[in-house]
Amino acid sequence: MEYIGHVIEDCGTHARLGLGTGHFFKALWGQHMSGIDVVLQQIRPGYDRNEFYNIGGKGTYNGTFFHYGLAKMGASLGHLDPKKKGRTMCEVYGAYGWSEGLKLMKWLTDHMLVRGVNWFVPHAFTGGDFPDPDCPPHFYAWGNNPQYPWFSCLSRYMNRMSHLINGGRHSAGIALLYTAEMEWLGAYQPFEETGRLLAENQLDYEVIPLGLLETSRISGGKMMVGKEEFETLVIPECAYIPEELAEWLLDAASEGFPVIFAGSLPTAVESGWREAERFYGWKNEGARTDKQDKMAGECLKKGSAAEWNHLVKVEEAHMSDDSGSFYSCACGEESRLLAYLDAVMERDIFCENTSPYLRYYHYKHQNGDFIFFFNEAPFLSVESVITLKGYAPGTENACWYDAFDNRLEPVQRDNDGKIMLRLAPGEASVLYLGEPQEHLPRCKEVRRGRVMELDDGWRLAFRSFKEKAFAGNRGLAEAYDEKSGKAGASAGAASGRLYNITAAEGMEEFAGTIRYEADFMWDPDRDGEMLSIDFGAVYETLEVWLNGEKKAVRIVPPYSCSITGVVKGKNRLTVYVTNTLVHKYHDFFSVTMPVEGSGLLGPVRAEGYWE
Repeated sequence: MEYIGHVIEDCGTHARLGLGTGHFFKALWGQHMSGIDVVLQQIRPGYDRNEFYNIGGKGTYNGTFFHYGLAKMGASLGHLDPKKKGRTMCEVYGAYGWSEGLKLMKWLTDHMLVRGVNWFVPHAFTGGDFPDPDCPPHFYAWGNNPQYPWFSCLSRYMNRMSHLINGGRHSAGIALLYTAEMEWLGAYQPFEETGRLLAENQLDYEVIPLGLLETSRISGGKMMVGKEEFETLVIPECAYIPEELAEWLLDAASEGFPVIFAGSLPTAVESGWREAERFYGWKNEGARTDKQDKMAGECLKKGSAAEWNHLVKVEEAHMSDDSGSFYSCACGEESRLLAYLDAVMERDIFCENTSPYLRYYHYKHQNGDFIFFFNEAPFLSVESVITLKGYAPGTENACWYDAFDNRLEPVQRDNDGKIMLRLAPGEASVLYLGEPQEHLPRCKEVRRGRVMELDDGWRLAFRSFKEKAFAGNRGLAEAYDEKSGKAGASAGAASGRLYNITAAEGMEEFAGTIRYEADFMWDPDRDGEMLSIDFGAVYETLEVWLNGEKKAVRIVPPYSCSITGVVKGKNRLTVYVTNTLVHKYHDFFSVTMPVEGSGLLGPVRAEGYWE
């Protein structure tokens, strides 16, 4: 039996009493796993740099904490505490409202995975009568959730990815100081503010509390905490630090370990921190050396801010060339902080194009390295070439792993041999490095064939969440306005054009599945043996069939797939698109969420090819 759970972390309470426990790392130190909770729309695509209204609109969430602090804080504890064995649990999906479908669930899953969360408790099934107002969405909902048939696709993906980032070691060169103690002492910048800057520049980090710094080992200019190894410590802007931290910093400097202050150098104050920590469990994780104790005593005798600044011999906003010196930046000088980091460490990955919403997570196993990339942007694609630490371009034995379809794909390279990275908004992929290249998939020569646009000629049928079979148009409004694009269900379907189903008159509350069928003529010898189809905009789950055979499922962008089985002559393409129940049930939780359209909106473009 293992002890697993989470505490209240919302908007700074992780470091305060009242709703919180005063200190996240201390509160969860005794558990067998680290744990966090994401509910009530706390994390949403594109809401990472601002405060936004919570459910009901009576308060706001701190987007920076929830997007750059919460999951990293939880996963860091899982990595740093040996008894947790690298495991971090997240209770996820709950109380977002019926506006949350599989697309947002997949995005939230990748948001957690790319930060190191590797165990999940999906929330929630319910035994209450449908519709149960208690914290929807509910996955099964007594058979009423129209997206439930595809929930297993998300679950299999989650299991594959969680397995992949368990049992090995996370690689991050930066230790970012947890700021609870600095908050208690005076003015400070929350650690997630610095974490945002690092994440937006593809610099991964672990959040580390002061208590674990005292158990660390420094050797060869690097710091080891448990199985984790760091090349530098970054301390967010703060007015004061405990004298015990000042002692540790002096000792670290003497051993050549670089420390970067994201603001001005703080004042060391007497805090009694070490006396308060004597009872605490993490003291057993390591022991201070005689040299550390001697340095601590010298620091305690001096103590004042002026003497602290004299001891470290660092001028404010000046970068020293001496090994082991402290680096400091004036508040807000983000470019200087990034320059300092590039001076003291080599980046794990480097993107030639600026990609502020690109996240990555580097995980090491005995049989190779796995680098998980995720484009968190709601609308912008990522396209860049990347270089990897320790590899000359073109020398990497690499391939891509698509965990959703469970398949390997070859890497594409530019003329210099650099790996090309392309991710649609919300898309994720895993780069594998390890096996000899002859064991990995290789790029095949592709010959392009016929291109076909499929934006009309579709036959539509509808099945609401309450129905078992697809039905016709049932005498709904017939008018179709070419100028406005508004239609009744019958007229829109009869036109064969693609349109937003729930924007049509009489269909505003439709929740369920729309079946699209289109016939086309094809000659594999002339047009292409295989088909690559881009379905454009889809809301929101997509299942693709060709000639009576299921070919693909997509629950997030890009809604595209490559399929085989096209025959000479007439082919039938069948597409099932399912929306969410929010169009029928306007629940309280969905009031502050955007409600997207419904159906296949296109444009749909098919291209034949040969390999």
